[in-house]
Amino acid sequence: MSQPEITQFSEYNTLNNKIRDAIPAKLENHLKLSLPRIASCGDQSSGKSSILTQMTGIRFPRNAGTCTRVPVELRLESRENEYKAEIGVKWYEDDEKNDEACAEADKTVANINETLARNITDAESLVDEIEDAIKKAQEAIIGVSNRKFSESVITITAFSPDLPNLTLVDLPGIIAHIDGDSNAGAMVENLYHKYLTDPATVLMAVLNGGVDIENQRIWNMISKGDPGHERTIGVITKADLIAEGTQEPWLKLMSGESIHMDMTHGWYVTKSLSQNDLQNTTQREALEREGNFFSTGFWREFSHPSHLGTQNLRTKMSALLFERMRIALPALKDQAERLLGKNRKFLKSLGEGIPASEEEKLSRLKEKIDDLVGDLKIQFGHHSFSQLEEGNTFYASVQQVWEKFKYNIRHLGPQNTTQSWYVIDSWDNLPKNAVEIAACFDDGVTMDESTVYAQLASGRKVMCSEKSGDYFHFPVSESELVDTHVSFISPEDAAIKTRIYATEEEDTGFRQRVKKRLAHESENRRLMIGERSTDVTPALCNEFIEKWTKPSRDLVDTIHKKEDQLLLILIDRRFEQFKQMHRAVRNRARKYLDEHRDKLWHFIQSVHDAEMKHKHTLNDHYFFETKMRHNAQEPKEDAMLQKARELTGISNYRMTEAMRKHLLAVGLEPENSFEKHIDDAIATVVAYHKCAYKRYVEYCHLISAKVFFDDFLDKMKSSLWNDVRHGTTLGALFSEAPEIVMKRRNAMESIAALEHVLKVLNETALVF
Repeated sequence: MSQPEITQFSEYNTLNNKIRDAIPAKLENHLKLSLPRIASCGDQSSGKSSILTQMTGIRFPRNAGTCTRVPVELRLESRENEYKAEIGVKWYEDDEKNDEACAEADKTVANINETLARNITDAESLVDEIEDAIKKAQEAIIGVSNRKFSESVITITAFSPDLPNLTLVDLPGIIAHIDGDSNAGAMVENLYHKYLTDPATVLMAVLNGGVDIENQRIWNMISKGDPGHERTIGVITKADLIAEGTQEPWLKLMSGESIHMDMTHGWYVTKSLSQNDLQNTTQREALEREGNFFSTGFWREFSHPSHLGTQNLRTKMSALLFERMRIALPALKDQAERLLGKNRKFLKSLGEGIPASEEEKLSRLKEKIDDLVGDLKIQFGHHSFSQLEEGNTFYASVQQVWEKFKYNIRHLGPQNTTQSWYVIDSWDNLPKNAVEIAACFDDGVTMDESTVYAQLASGRKVMCSEKSGDYFHFPVSESELVDTHVSFISPEDAAIKTRIYATEEEDTGFRQRVKKRLAHESENRRLMIGERSTDVTPALCNEFIEKWTKPSRDLVDTIHKKEDQLLLILIDRRFEQFKQMHRAVRNRARKYLDEHRDKLWHFIQSVHDAEMKHKHTLNDHYFFETKMRHNAQEPKEDAMLQKARELTGISNYRMTEAMRKHLLAVGLEPENSFEKHIDDAIATVVAYHKCAYKRYVEYCHLISAKVFFDDFLDKMKSSLWNDVRHGTTLGALFSEAPEIVMKRRNAMESIAALEHVLKVLNETALVF
């Protein structure tokens, strides 16, 4: 690098270190800010720790076999007349769960820092003390994880006039397995993945010159993490182990002739120092010996001399790190701002802190309960669909329950043969016994519900063929026509009539039962001409209404289950901060909801009883007044009663007239008075069931909402705040769960750290 670049690099590195200093070690894993650094990667015993020692002068513990069992991050800065070092730990999430062990290890680290502050006085003592500190910290961390390796990180910040401006990480060597820890290899690979895939990390891929190239796994791992090798420098250590006559593969690799292992920034070669050299020589002396080595033998003829030796490697690493800084630091501001906003939002979601006075606590409790009631009202309202389940809403899901209930009640009514309708514009393939029952001309003909109902109840099969442009699509079952205003529209060609045809079928089911009951009544007493049966029709109505109990009970239980699920979700959202309050509100609110379910069932039973006792009437005013007296409760909203009254849209007289018109149209006028009585009875029961089931379903729907809002929610708002205090104190209710306290503390510390980072970035003179 040129002198201006060296100066700017120093400024970037100083800024990089200031940012790191602004973030407590325990928050680094949580915040995951991408700060530039160099990571030394390689197989076990490849010499990657030694090369860091040669580059920085900082010694790492060395033993036979695997030396580095915990990642060590060195933050080095050259400062005049200052000798200082401080050690910290970035705890891995799994290790952090062991609170007691972490606390004990933190005490050890605190003691180490006291020793460092006391004993470091010059360059030599700094190097000696750091080596000992790494060893002790590594033992403490391994004790927490209780494994051979740990993903927690030892951080060392050091200042000295002799140190380079670098941030480096020494990773454990890549291994296949280790005795006593079958998962050690996978753990190390997982650790490597974090560093290899970080775009701010410069990778130093270390190959051992004393081991065959093909047997070293680091190359494959580097290629996965940095496929273009834009962040990677290849380093060959232990050059003295490459014997004369075996150097050819290595020289090809270093010259870029190996296609499969080509490096964008080339390969560098170093000679590792022995333990004796490291202990008894200065860094300058060691670098001189290394230079002398590369001036002998086949190295003397090497075509890329600038790639030989630790000094050349350090210069290249500094240049590459500088480039990463220029790329990463400008983007760091955006990343810090996003994280700051995220942490502020998260802190807000945790709720405010614990109120100080009793009055403030009581006010907060009432406020939280009011918010919960408001949440429930929103979820039950038509105007707001807050998503609680993917692709669905609470209100929509409850509406589906009511639709199913309405469908089930309707299908418990009078049933004959299933009716199929077809609208046709041709007489081809028409059954011989088909007769026209309605005709649609170019101006269109509308069949009212009475006519459709009468045709279905007559026990005769109706056939219609679907015509393009019809408002109603066929074929449909009888049940789907019950509440449908059917309109048949003529085809575009006005000359062709769209006709509806019916074929005679044998009487079935319901008509047979009516005939049997009337026959039995006739045997016991003679009906006068024109006299309506008053005993048969109530019994026939009763057959259907008494079947409503089970679907009604199922409805209440299903609604209750959905309300309970919703209630628990909303309570979790509003009261998670205070565990005891959460538990008290949850238990009491669910008790209220059970009471609401029982009261709703009582009301629905009352409505059902009223239908049973007063079933043989279509006088809706009388019917609802009777219900109100039975329930001993006047409705608060006249609109609710009026809506229910409007549901009685058909009378037995209209039904009878419609059936007679239909029978005449198909040429099936009753042969005698007995047949006429059958038609009258069928018309009365069908008309009543249509009126009664719609009235019953709608009234159940209205009373359900009324009980929920006027009873359950009113009780939640008026009584819950007082009931949850029973047997406890406001102080106990407002005690926060330990995990919430920890989350709030971490969020506040993260916000403070990120604000400091942004302040440092905003104050820098560097242009981003």
